[in-house]
Amino acid sequence: METAAFTGVVGGVGTTRVAIETAGVLAAQGHAAAVLDVNFSTQGLAGYVDAPLEADMMDALIDPSCTKEGICTIEKPVDGKLGVIPAFGPLSKIAEASKTEHAQQLDAVIEQMPPEYDFIIIDTPPVATNPSLAGITAADDIVAITQDTQRGIDGLRRMHERLSDIDVDVDKQIITFTDNSSFIDNPTAAIPELPPTDPNSVPVTIHGTHSSEFSSVAEAVFPSVSD
Repeated sequence: METAAFTGVVGGVGTTRVAIETAGVLAAQGHAAAVLDVNFSTQGLAGYVDAPLEADMMDALIDPSCTKEGICTIEKPVDGKLGVIPAFGPLSKIAEASKTEHAQQLDAVIEQMPPEYDFIIIDTPPVATNPSLAGITAADDIVAITQDTQRGIDGLRRMHERLSDIDVDVDKQIITFTDNSSFIDNPTAAIPELPPTDPNSVPVTIHGTHSSEFSSVAEAVFPSVSD
């Protein structure tokens, strides 16, 4: 099982969409992939799930034994498997799950994931909270999601500075909403701007839409994909 934290350097750069589309292309290739949402402020992953949630990511952090109950399988016509554990709950639940002792149980949550999952993507907010720190420390690789703008450059610089405090650094950089880079040197991959899409149609990569771009992300983040 390989893990990667997809971490937005600032809000609004499309981190959740990149995470779910990358997992989608992995599932389309026959792998089992899951996305875990520790971005409690936006709870964006919940928008891609229709079924009622028996448990969510915050429940799993508070009690890792309920991790399997929180996995929602997104039923799509793919050879592999796509699962998500969304975050969904009120402010009181966010506060409880964000406590240091609970956020630090993310490693235990990952250990509770069924062994058939080959790849785990952690949808992580900008580094400033206990859940975001848990996301980057639990992952094998830290993948910065940014924009090819001055705002993105500034956010990436802040992220490097904050990570240096805990002696880790960004492993890969994905830029969104562009086909190439002007500001950021040697990005791992570039994702073009995606049109607004009905959440029920996401991930579009399982239908072959933008699959080449997200395949490049998947192969760069998880080298074993191309083995």
